[in-house]
Amino acid sequence: AAMLGISAAMLATSTYAWFTMNTEVSVDGMSVKAMAEKGIIIRNETTDTWAAAVSATYAGTNAALLPTSTADVTAWYYNTSDDFDDAEADQDSGYTELNLTDGDSPDGVYSADGKDYYLKNIFYIKSSGEAVAAADGKELYITNVNVTGSSSSPALDKSLRVAIKVGDTVKIFAPFDGATASYNVQGTTSGAVAVTAIPVGDSGAVNVATGVTAIPSADTASVDDCVKAEVYMYFEGEDAACKSSNIKTTLDTLSLSAKFELKASS
Repeated sequence: AAMLGISAAMLATSTYAWFTMNTEVSVDGMSVKAMAEKGIIIRNETTDTWAAAVSATYAGTNAALLPTSTADVTAWYYNTSDDFDDAEADQDSGYTELNLTDGDSPDGVYSADGKDYYLKNIFYIKSSGEAVAAADGKELYITNVNVTGSSSSPALDKSLRVAIKVGDTVKIFAPFDGATASYNVQGTTSGAVAVTAIPVGDSGAVNVATGVTAIPSADTASVDDCVKAEVYMYFEGEDAACKSSNIKTTLDTLSLSAKFELKASS
């Protein structure tokens, strides 16, 4: 599994939520290992190599990420309230929708107003043989989202999120036990949107249908005709663990892998 190394910068020691304090953590080296099993193959967004397992495009990325919040990976929000713990704050005040752009340095980091909020990698999936049609009764599943670490900062780890978008389906995963599973984030319209993060155990095993039932054949030349999978990593500011008191001198070193599998539709 590829490594996501996290190290601390000079940070405030107050117990205010990160949203409040504008504190940052250094995220060193987003490098997702994505795997495809049982009749499908995968590649990342910049190479021409198709295989059963590939690494992320943006290995070695360095960024200082601020906490953010999203329900659908389309709209992202930042909260500027001064509540002690924004997981308990009034969801209708203090939010700012971010106008995010792909950062030039490092690639794969999405930024607004010179501040970085999440890391993103894109993968493409197709059949290793003939095309799979909807009538074949098969569906693309996410069957593993595994994040492991050395437990240097277990409280902080709980606020890490992995979001995966395949087709029109977005699933948000909470890799570590004790994460805030259900919380509210600001929606694209007034008011809050309830979010439920899918808990992931130590094995990383999940069984999440993506709704994608048609996979193009192996001879498909253009990635525009393939199944697109977007993988996001960010710190969820609405997790109760996302506050500056959880920052340690040495933060965790994390390893992330995700697995996609073609299975019989449920």
